[in-house]
Amino acid sequence: KELKSSCNDVSTLLTERQILDRKIQKQNEENSELKKKLQKQLETQKNELLELEKTHAKQLETQKIAHYNTKVCLEAEKRDARELISKKESDVKLSNSTMKKKEQGIEAAKAKLEELERKHGPSSESALEQKAIEAESLQNELKVSRTKFIHFC
Repeated sequence: KELKSSCNDVSTLLTERQILDRKIQKQNEENSELKKKLQKQLETQKNELLELEKTHAKQLETQKIAHYNTKVCLEAEKRDARELISKKESDVKLSNSTMKKKEQGIEAAKAKLEELERKHGPSSESALEQKAIEAESLQNELKVSRTKFIHFC
């Protein structure tokens, strides 16, 4: 009787073992499928990451080029501005020099006119008038030059 009971127990244990083995087998298959899916997802994410890195590298290179081009353009604009300032400064110096010469010419004409007036008195009025006209003309030129100079600055 004990033997029979032991046999039944063994048989029951074997049956339970087979059931558990089937469950383990099934779980292993499910785990294997999940592992394949996860590996596939991992591979996809790796590929996406590589594409993002490539895209980022291209964007970074484009930004570097744009920055370099901007820097070059700004340097060229600065150089052009310095050249323009230098030219304007030399034009102003030239204009100042020209105005000084014209002022000296006017002063010389006035001095000559005064000298002529002292020497010749009222008898040479037409010559004096001519010199006065010349002096006035020179003064007008000076005014025009000053106006141009002011507008130039």
